[in-house]
Amino acid sequence: MTRAQDVSRLFDAMPLLRDLPPASHARLAASAKEWRAQPGTVVFDVGDACRDLALTSDGVIRVSKPLANGHDVLLYRLLPGEPCVMSTACFLGHATYPVRGVVEQQVHGVILSGAVVQDVLVEAPAFREALFGAFAGRLAGLLTLLEALVSRRLDRRLAALLIDRGPQLHATHQQLADELVSTREVVSRLLESFEDHGYVRLHRARIEVSNPTVLAELANR
Repeated sequence: MTRAQDVSRLFDAMPLLRDLPPASHARLAASAKEWRAQPGTVVFDVGDACRDLALTSDGVIRVSKPLANGHDVLLYRLLPGEPCVMSTACFLGHATYPVRGVVEQQVHGVILSGAVVQDVLVEAPAFREALFGAFAGRLAGLLTLLEALVSRRLDRRLAALLIDRGPQLHATHQQLADELVSTREVVSRLLESFEDHGYVRLHRARIEVSNPTVLAELANR
């Protein structure tokens, strides 16, 4: 398979690129570079410049905000075909990254030339609207996260996380604590309490949700 065929196949897997006008599609495809990254790879970090725009057709990237205490806040997981709101903001604003992106599941995608993307944003309204629409949707999610961090008790946030990620979570207590901006000891005590009440079953690096109905009620109080 030729490079052009590889890039075309990747474009077809991404809604943002699939429906571009032919001329814009050809320009972006000609400048695109295929890329892959293995789990654990830091694809961008705090202070890095963002001159191009990367999109994935496969894999998952964890985007988080490192804190001074050594923990970090999970902002979102970047799924296949989704533009990264932080990358978009830094790219358009000529700013450096305030966050870190780490590969959770092997990624495969394309890196688009920043200069060409700027031109296509002007000449292809549908592409511009789709990119900014994704940006707005992700921003709304970040505001919801901020509200939860400020106003919801930790037990309710933990219950919501278990419901969202269940019924089987392959994660350590420390990983959950990092996502909830807490400590492992506090999260472990809450999980043990949940287990005592029959809400979950705890295993080594795995949590089984056994009573999702009650957890959902707790999360929504």
